[in-house]
Amino acid sequence: MKRLPSHQPRPRRLAVGASFGFLLFALCGGAAQAQSLSSGAYYTDSIAVNGTNTYTFTAGSGDSVVLRAGKIAGASYFEPWVRVYGPDGTLVGSNDPGGIWAAEVALTATNSGTFTVLVSDGKYPGSDYADTGTYQLSYVKAPGALVVSPGHEGGPLTNGTYNVGVITNGELDAWSFTADTGDSVVLRAGKIAGASYFEPWVRVYG
Repeated sequence: MKRLPSHQPRPRRLAVGASFGFLLFALCGGAAQAQSLSSGAYYTDSIAVNGTNTYTFTAGSGDSVVLRAGKIAGASYFEPWVRVYGPDGTLVGSNDPGGIWAAEVALTATNSGTFTVLVSDGKYPGSDYADTGTYQLSYVKAPGALVVSPGHEGGPLTNGTYNVGVITNGELDAWSFTADTGDSVVLRAGKIAGASYFEPWVRVYG
């Protein structure tokens, strides 16, 4: 096998069930074909048999990042698997939910540059990595401005106002507010309707 020059990251190899092929990713060479993510925005895509979709985002050292992917429709055993690689090609986050319809990766960047996100089918117990389906992907980075996709909730909060949102599989609603040193802030979210086990989760980043 031909060795890669020392300055190139080693390709990632992913076995694909019982087939005899494999998927090959060279993070340094595939970024040009990846979709760029905007903080606060919402993306939908589909996974073909043995498929992987690639995205990128930029972050600085110390930035907080949350990515969440959730199943919209597809094969019974399809659930999104999210992996994040740093600017140097190191795996910095991975969540294969293993039978759950949504996966989240939350991290704090330890270096600056372009990060690569891979979304593919995960390993369902007793199944393989080759199921197909559609999913939605949410991405939020703090600090920074938010982009709210049409038809979705989020954006700047006004003191004293009441905001209604809807959370679907794999969705993050991102809101922002401004405050000064010494200000007191209270945020409260409550369930209006939804699945039996649905309850809002609130996180605040400075």
